[in-house]
This record gives sequence, structure tokens and C-alpha cells, in this order.
Amino acid sequence: SIKAEKDFSEVKFLCESLKLTDDEISFLSCAYRLNAVSELYDAINYLHRRDDSMDRITVYSIAWNREEKDVRRLLNSEQKIVSFGLIDKDGEFAMDAMACIESQDLNIYFADIIEKDKRKKCFGLDSFSVGKDKTELVIRLLKNSCASNILLFGQSGSGKTEYAKSVVKASGLNSLIYKNELEVNDKDGDDALYRLNCLLSVKQENSVVIVDEAE
Repeated sequence: SIKAEKDFSEVKFLCESLKLTDDEISFLSCAYRLNAVSELYDAINYLHRRDDSMDRITVYSIAWNREEKDVRRLLNSEQKIVSFGLIDKDGEFAMDAMACIESQDLNIYFADIIEKDKRKKCFGLDSFSVGKDKTELVIRLLKNSCASNILLFGQSGSGKTEYAKSVVKASGLNSLIYKNELEVNDKDGDDALYRLNCLLSVKQENSVVIVDEAE
């Protein structure tokens, strides 16, 4: 039978960035190879089929040399490789995930949901109706070495996003803007949210992710 090798070099960078378990990285490597080389998938299906065809779970279990229940356990929605959108609960590999593994660049996975705020100037903090004490608290939180989540609540159009960009700029950090229009323009909103979940798990050096219209 055809077995997955114990060489996980293609996905090692994901293990380090996303803190995946040994099982997750082993399975992800196996699944990636089966999807990257269609002939390998077809060969396993041909050699081991009991009827006209086998589903992905069965093919994965054979190639990974583990039981189907082990594959299903990793394809649970609470597991990182699924909740981060790399692969779905049916074993379908995300095309963006394939592309980022092929290029060995995790940034490709976030390319169409995140944009960097490149403006050199932002509104002055005194132009917003937010108390100075509150703004100073936000800046202290952003400069803290521990990651913080800050919720800005207010009416639509009240300036929350601009305030967020300005206070991040004042903190000496960079703004990464989550392009929330993916959820409202007939695109796969769930996929974007999975990738946002993945992005928020990755340490961002000197950067703050701003999620617009978070509700």
C-alpha cells in the first residue's frame, strides 16, 4: 500500500506559525500531497476501492496509515486545521491553503482579506469624541507585550474605524484592516471568517488587526 512519508517539510512553516500538533501537521502533510498530486489520490482509490469509488476520509486514512476515526477526529470543526479554514470537515483542501503551502508563505493565505493601512497621516486623536483618559488606556493596552482585544461600540458612521486607525498610529504600530466586504458581496463569508480566526492566532509584530463591522 501507499503510505505517507514522515517528511513534513512542506508544512513545517505552518506548524511553527500556527502551533499545530504533531498529528495535525502529519495529517495536513499527507492531505496536501494527495491533493497536490492527483495521480497519487487516484492510485490509492484504484488499489484499495471496494466499490466504484471511496470518499476522501477513507483515502486519507489509507494514505495516512491511520483509522478513519482518527481522520474524522482531526476534521472536527473545533480542530485548528478546520477552524482556521485550511481544510473543511469533509476533507476538501482550501485552494488558498494549497497556494500558501506551495509558496511557503502564510501571507498568501490572508492576501484577499487583509490590507495594510499605508496612510502616513491619520486624524488627530483630539478630533474624536473619546475622552483623553480612555484613549491613553487604549494606547497602553496596545503597547503592552500581551495581546489585547478592544471593542469599539457606536453608531454606524460615528468614526470607530478612523479612531482605531488613528490610535494605532499614535501607538507607533501598523494597522492591518480586515476587509469585511467579503461577507456582504456574495463571497464566501465563512471562509473569510475562518481565515480571520487563523490570522488572529498568528503573532503580528508591531501590528494591530482592525476588524470593521465586527458584529
